[in-house]
Amino acid sequence: MNEDKFKIFASCVVANIHTTAQQAIVFLYFRTKFSGGKATLQELLSDFEIAGLGRPLSFRLRGILTKDRRTKRVAEDTWIIPSNK
Repeated sequence: MNEDKFKIFASCVVANIHTTAQQAIVFLYFRTKFSGGKATLQELLSDFEIAGLGRPLSFRLRGILTKDRRTKRVAEDTWIIPSNK
């Protein structure tokens, strides 16, 4: 992943999106669109740290991704946002 491009993206996320759930979906979208098509839980946790948002609890982030209807679990602790969402 291009970390400079992500930092620019993350600064917009921090300024405009204020809930952890929405931020998680947006970071998953970025990884789905620009970084290989899928994201692991650890990658998303590191995205929060790079964005300066701290590190959410892994079980909470897993719950957010599991419950959201826009996401699809493709492997253990790996999610995507399907192209039809």
